This record gives sequence, structure tokens and C-alpha cells, in this order.
Amino acid sequence: MQPRVSIVMAARNAATFIGEALSSIEPALGHSDLTYEVVLADGQSTDRTLAFASSYPSVRLVSHRDDGIYDGMNRAVAAAQGEFVIILNSDDMLLPGSLARLSQSLVSRETAGAASGGMKFGRDAETAASYEKLMPLSSSSILFGVPAINARLFRRSFLERLGPFRTDIGLGADRELLLRATRICMQGVAVEGAVYFYRSHAGSHTLSSDLAGRTRIYESDLQLASALLADASLSPPERLDTRAFLAIARLKIRRLPRSNEYERRHDTLERTRSLDIIRGLRHYSRWRGVLSGF
Repeated sequence: MQPRVSIVMAARNAATFIGEALSSIEPALGHSDLTYEVVLADGQSTDRTLAFASSYPSVRLVSHRDDGIYDGMNRAVAAAQGEFVIILNSDDMLLPGSLARLSQSLVSRETAGAASGGMKFGRDAETAASYEKLMPLSSSSILFGVPAINARLFRRSFLERLGPFRTDIGLGADRELLLRATRICMQGVAVEGAVYFYRSHAGSHTLSSDLAGRTRIYESDLQLASALLADASLSPPERLDTRAFLAIARLKIRRLPRSNEYERRHDTLERTRSLDIIRGLRHYSRWRGVLSGF
């Protein structure tokens, strides 16, 4: 039987949490009769990641090497066979009943390309902070809000139309993918309540909450802004929002140690203007800690 849902995962040396991630799938099905598969792109793990993964009969390994997490995601998505696709990070968890609610929303809304829910963030799911406010996607909400790409169940046909994650802009690939979705007028549907748990821990690419983690995020913000501003097809409103996003990224970079080095590394970007800073502060105040939308 063809799986209705494909849970795709990119992992490398993820033995610490991958068992909890995979164990969260069955409760996420709720009492539905959904069929599913887990498609794992492994980036040459040297720990017990594959040993843990192989103990779950639903896991299908599609790659033993990749060029980073987004390349791994692309490989896993390309191998997915389900009608619907959700991306599960190897250190996170799906929340109980989430797949049932998301899939039902897509079934009932045939024109929707994705169903989006809220998310939780913290060190453990029981005490995690919940973010559930959803509004329609816009370039400002995507750039300044929380993209929460994993709290979204996509139609595979829509992902195929959308194209793969970019692998040349670091952690900004989530936001860039959502911007593309708005350009092709993705119709989305919002699901009440949180559907996904993002785990904060040392070693996380985005949620380690230390200097190295903040530096990675700010650097990726600059990469994303540079790539978007170099795109001639960027609409005037998108360009204004991107310049504002760049202005805030630069302000954040200046607050880090070695700020002069970072400024030199990015001195080819357009000069920051006062109007960009003002617009950026307004967007930042509005969207900080708010989900990007649906």
C-alpha cells in the first residue's frame, strides 16, 4: 500500500535524540488509519544513529552521504512516496495527534499546498513554551518571524512544484523556501494547537542558545539577505523587507565579539540606510517570537 504520509529526516551522528524523534511518530498518528514511511538521509554517521534507526521497521535509508542538512533533506524529500510530506529533525519530536490533524486538514482542503500548526520550543516537551498564533504568510513575517518549517505538512506535489531547499545560503534555506511558496501563491490552511516540538540543546544548529549558535544564525541571515538582494526578480516590497532584514542582521552582528571581522567579511553588501533600520526595527518588534504563518 502506498504510504499517505512520508516523514523525512536528515541525520548525522544523531544517536542522542533520534530514538525519541522516531518514537514520537506513532502517537502523532492519533487514532487515524494513516499509513506512513520514514525516509532517512544519513550523512555518514559514525555513532549509533543507524543502529537506532534500523530498529524501526518503517525507516528506509536513502543516502549514506550528503553535503549538509539541507542536501540531506532534499535527498529524503526526493525519495518520498507519500501523498503528504513532513520534515522531522532528528533531535525534535512530533506532538501527539499532530499528523492526524494536519493530514485531515489537507484532505478537507484540496486546494491547500500545506497545513501549518503551532510549535513548542524548549529543553523538554512538558515544560516547553508554546507558539501558536498563525497569520497568512508575507515576506515580512517570513523574514522576521519564526519559519517553523517542520510544523508544516506539505502536499508532495506542491513540494515538487516548489523545488528543493537551496544549499548555498546556510540556515536561511527555510525562509527562502517559504518566500518561494508565496511567489507561487501557495494556499495554506492553519491547524489549531501545537504540532511540533523543537528541542533546545547544546549542539543544535539553531537552538543551542550559545555564542556559536547565535553567530551561525546571524551569519546565515546575512547570507540569505545577500542572496535575495542579488535576485533581480525580487519584488519591490520583498526588496524593502529584505533590506530591513539585512539592517537588523547587521545590528545583531555588531553586538557579537569580533564584529569588525564580520563587517569586513560582508562589506560587499549594500550600505545600511537609516530607513532600512527603522523599517527593520518595526518588523522585528512585530514578528519577534511570532510564527511566520500559513
